[in-house]
Amino acid sequence: MEKDGKQKSFTAENYPYTDTTWVFVSNDTKIIKEGYEPPIHDFVLNDLEGVDQAQNILNSEAPVLLVISSQINKGHWQNGILENIIELKQKLYEQGIHTHFLTASSDDQITKFEFDGDAGFDYLNADETMLKTVIRSNPGLVLLQKGNVMGKWHYNDLPDPASFKNPISYSLGQLIQQQNLLLLLCYALGGLIFLILFMQKK
Repeated sequence: MEKDGKQKSFTAENYPYTDTTWVFVSNDTKIIKEGYEPPIHDFVLNDLEGVDQAQNILNSEAPVLLVISSQINKGHWQNGILENIIELKQKLYEQGIHTHFLTASSDDQITKFEFDGDAGFDYLNADETMLKTVIRSNPGLVLLQKGNVMGKWHYNDLPDPASFKNPISYSLGQLIQQQNLLLLLCYALGGLIFLILFMQKK
């Protein structure tokens, strides 16, 4: 601020709100603390024409299944995994659930993968670090609905297509199954501890 030819800096605490003789000259902005940066950034999903489809996927009312392989040539496709994912994709398509294949692989690697597996995927190119942040499994599956993650699966734990008729119900069912497994493990551990203590008393 300037007054009588002299300039002075003010903060919000000592700003001369009631003294109208001060004239504004300029302001300085200083970062006190860096703002929150989300763990998943650079969420850009380019199709073969280079058009970003990220917002279409995140805003989709219908569920969307993402098959994620940060690098196709490093993925675990053996033991029928690729065939199971292709079958899953086809059955979900009949239920109105679209599947996208997200990868940071080169066009040549994608072409070879598609030709060898005759997979018929809708490929989207994305940042490798971002994909690994979403899921470490290669390949891994992520189910989205309206931008919310409804399920995540490792390639060794692929879901049953019949369970996808209601993604929210599937998500709750998956949670209940995990809770039941944890409860069963607790019972087993408790029984083992009881048996050890019983044997020591003898």
